[in-house]
Amino acid sequence: MLGMVFKGIRVTHSAIGFPSGAFLSILVLGLAIRFALIPFFTYPYDIEHWAIIMQNSESGNALFGLTGYFYTPVWGYLLNLGSFFLNSFLTIGEYGSRFADLFGIEGLNNIFYTATTTSPAFNCAIKIPLVIVDVVVGYLLYRLIMHDTEDVRKATAGFGLWFLCPVVIYMSSVQATFDCICALVTILSLLLLRNDRCFLAGAMLALAALTKFFPAFLAILFCIYVIKVHENDGKKYVKLAEGVIGAAFMFALMVFPQVLDGTLANDFTFVSDRMSESSLLERSSKTIEILALLFVMIYTAIRMYKGSGETVKQKLFFYSLAVLAASVLMRIGPQYSITFLPLLAYFAVIGNRHYKIGFIVIGTIAMLAGFMNNSLSLLTTAVEYYGMWDVTSLINAMGMLDMALFDSTVQAQIISLLNIVQRVTIILLLLFMWEEDYDGKRFAKFRSVLVKVRAVLTRCNDEGA
Repeated sequence: MLGMVFKGIRVTHSAIGFPSGAFLSILVLGLAIRFALIPFFTYPYDIEHWAIIMQNSESGNALFGLTGYFYTPVWGYLLNLGSFFLNSFLTIGEYGSRFADLFGIEGLNNIFYTATTTSPAFNCAIKIPLVIVDVVVGYLLYRLIMHDTEDVRKATAGFGLWFLCPVVIYMSSVQATFDCICALVTILSLLLLRNDRCFLAGAMLALAALTKFFPAFLAILFCIYVIKVHENDGKKYVKLAEGVIGAAFMFALMVFPQVLDGTLANDFTFVSDRMSESSLLERSSKTIEILALLFVMIYTAIRMYKGSGETVKQKLFFYSLAVLAASVLMRIGPQYSITFLPLLAYFAVIGNRHYKIGFIVIGTIAMLAGFMNNSLSLLTTAVEYYGMWDVTSLINAMGMLDMALFDSTVQAQIISLLNIVQRVTIILLLLFMWEEDYDGKRFAKFRSVLVKVRAVLTRCNDEGA
């Protein structure tokens, strides 16, 4: 199947040539930054669970056989594959340990602080494959922009935006989250769909949705795209059936082990856990965000359906970006925006300037939110394995961010503020996209306000630069 996937991509993006020298310079710089961070900075809470999952697998248990795995299945399979590779070809020693001198951080308010710290060797084993995925996504983005514009500078700029994006660097080389894998499979699904490889496009979309659930909201858009592209050649139902069968095949393949051991419901706790909110304010906010997503999905579906076959080909990436960005509003988090950042980078170099501004703001603010969420716990590996700092001083410094402020802590208030900035940026981006896409005569005054706001933001960015 992988051979067919890459064959489909090669057909779409053949004869483009080797990347430019600027591309290679950006590649070297991005890799240097990542490899400087990988051994010394790690978010222990997430990567501790990756170690637990791999140890559970090594003890002969299924993915959900023991407590420790709380995600959709794809990442678990990749960790199991990583465990097999490490045990077969490498010797990295211990995965990590609990350190008694770090117990004090578990008494702080932040529930993500842990006295368990993974070893530098284990951190490298988890992070380096994610860095490779970053490279592959960036290269696909480069080839895509090169194919659509035949402009080396724009293609290189798109690669640079992605590969040097603060949150992309942070998530692969520090926090070790797998959202870049979801971004990769989502891009593959879009490229395959545009190349009319419907079976593979459906399979990749299902795989992306089973990695992180946001791409699942593209399903309706994909179906309408297939119908419109083939509405005049008599193939629309055949191609649509190919896509549905591809998605069903991949879904069945991914969940089959859980069907066998009776843990199928566990595959979806990632979604249910993150959609549940406790307070009335949180539930009300979630309702508004879901309604906003539904509006964007309905709007893009109608616009796609009303367009001609050639128009929908041009708008596929545009509407996909809108749906993915709106879906992230339901669960703002530092890493989730990575799912749509490749598409945003694409429009940042071929579209209006506000896409670039949005990319820079989201990429920077999301990284800061990730850092604040993890705080100085990022240094526990460096403290315990390299002796780079006194443990007592580290805990005291973390305690300063844990001080009470209003009804929460200093750290929580800063994170809330950063999340608000992310939400506002995504909402403005969606509004600007709507103004750019809408060709009706209604809402003229509101559209003129959006144009003025966009002009002000662009001018401020130009003056700041």
